Amino acid sequence: MRQGIKAFLLSAFVFPGLGQLYNQDRRKGVLLVLGANLLLGAVLLVGMVLLSQEYLSVFYPRPLTWQMFQLLVFDTLTHPFFLIPFAMLMALWVLPWWTQPGAPGRKSRQWTKIEEFRKLS
Repeated sequence: MRQGIKAFLLSAFVFPGLGQLYNQDRRKGVLLVLGANLLLGAVLLVGMVLLSQEYLSVFYPRPLTWQMFQLLVFDTLTHPFFLIPFAMLMALWVLPWWTQPGAPGRKSRQWTKIEEFRKLS
């Protein structure tokens, strides 16, 4: 398997930044991994806080049922304090796909230079 495809698969399906680390672009890889970890922690923390606050303020004296849980999860997922870090995490996850030179559907820089050289000849 080509190195670019392996790097793309690592960044796309495992964790953002692993493809850059595989391609030995350490600075960008470390920044992406740290940023993704920070945003993932924020999403989980905000989600748990919103879920518990919603339960305590609306449903507390009653036992939690499946319908109540579905309503709590829907309210939490649609809350702006959850949506903003979640959208940032998804953008950070997708960003390396477009910046990866060897990603499927993208020509590498070396291939582009070869084509330019052939046009000049």
